[in-house]
Amino acid sequence: MSHSIGAPRLRVKTGCQTCRTSKKKCDEGRPVCQRCLSLGWKCEWPTPESLIDRRRATLRKRRPGRWRRQQQLNATVADDPNVEGPRCSEVVRICNTSASLAHQALSRDIKPHIFKYFIDEYYDLILLPKCHPKYYWTFFREIERLLPKYQTLQSTVLANAASHLDSTIESASLQELSLTYYSQALQGLQELLGSAPQLEENNGLLISIMLLYTLGVTGKSAYGDIPGHMKAAAKIATLRYFERQAATSQRFERLVLESVLYSMFMTSMGLWSEDFNSNNTFDLTFWLRAEQSLNRTNVFPASFPGVDSPVIGVPPGLLKLLLFIRQLRNGSAISNAYLLADLRSEISRWEHSIICRPGPDSPGLDESEDVQCQLARDAASLFIITASILTQKMVDGDLGTTIPQVHDPDSWELRRAMSILRKYQENETWSRFFTSTIPVYTMGFFTARSEDIHLIRQDLQRRWDFTKFGHLLLCRSDLEATWARRGCAG
Repeated sequence: MSHSIGAPRLRVKTGCQTCRTSKKKCDEGRPVCQRCLSLGWKCEWPTPESLIDRRRATLRKRRPGRWRRQQQLNATVADDPNVEGPRCSEVVRICNTSASLAHQALSRDIKPHIFKYFIDEYYDLILLPKCHPKYYWTFFREIERLLPKYQTLQSTVLANAASHLDSTIESASLQELSLTYYSQALQGLQELLGSAPQLEENNGLLISIMLLYTLGVTGKSAYGDIPGHMKAAAKIATLRYFERQAATSQRFERLVLESVLYSMFMTSMGLWSEDFNSNNTFDLTFWLRAEQSLNRTNVFPASFPGVDSPVIGVPPGLLKLLLFIRQLRNGSAISNAYLLADLRSEISRWEHSIICRPGPDSPGLDESEDVQCQLARDAASLFIITASILTQKMVDGDLGTTIPQVHDPDSWELRRAMSILRKYQENETWSRFFTSTIPVYTMGFFTARSEDIHLIRQDLQRRWDFTKFGHLLLCRSDLEATWARRGCAG
């Protein structure tokens, strides 16, 4: 049987052009296929002229397709180039209409914008700004792969992005829409938990839960729901990594474990104005197993612990140390005098291994150390300084109180801490390094001088400006109330 080899032949592949160029299976639903609808992609169908065999097309004809695939790799949610970004006037215009009309319009028209906002703006904020690119893309591509398959994950992504958009432009309509997506995510999660087999192997379920407790930190209205989501993620991680040891990527495993530990740390620490109660949030067995795993398997070894980390950014032992001190302070007495001595010895080891104390006003230890290592070291130093001051106050008898008392402003600890904050006054990366928020917030209770209070207030304000995380509002409110009671609010 002879074939003509001179002219291009019709292609036998089917599906919309968007799915075909991104090499995804298309259900061929017209006018918009299910994948494009769920991801907010612009669904385009090929013209008869484009239905040619690419193997017999010229190189010049193949280039646009190659360019388009690269564009889709750089932006998961492909959209019309004439449409502005998520903070565009169209979003504001819809939000400024009446509440009922705005909610209808948002539900119908803005879904692609919210998906795009998650990719372009929000996703960059929920991982540390200098984490290793492999962590960044591992998590991103897993979300991208699973998003069309899981309605629950879609609702969770939309709830996170809409909530953060609400914090950015302060729209009641967006807040209502975020709560709607959040309710849909919770309902879908219940259905998934009741129907999906081998839950510990389901990445769609695990990522949905992780994003739900992340929403509790970044948003304004779901903070109280964090413990339930965090415990569910810890249970799945325990089954997957410590009991059944399911096959998984080491990069993904580290990201999951760091994420759960950070969530556990945040919820267990709480606010200093509140009584400490970790009964429903802190799982010591899980923490020790996760910390051991993280210390044993560092996928990308660096010159300083925490560099390239996706979520924690400092040695996990420092978070555990601060939690332990928080628990001790909550008691009215310490029955074992050796406990404080052991605690001070451990803090001293941390001080000499990380801070090294060359001088109280000099946070820069080594000019040859790169900026990323310096930032991780300075963040760890704030944890150690915070632990050191809190321990010293326990030795001095400051027990059974919730809010830490003022510390000597001329002590080497506070002078070092203030020098670190001055060092990063104009540094966006530091402002987005969310792990250091707790020690900065705690440092505020130790200060009484107006210039020190100004530094703390400025640091927290810049964190809010760059991240818009709802937890920052709780920390700032707690500090401002304490400063006002002490008569040093400034």
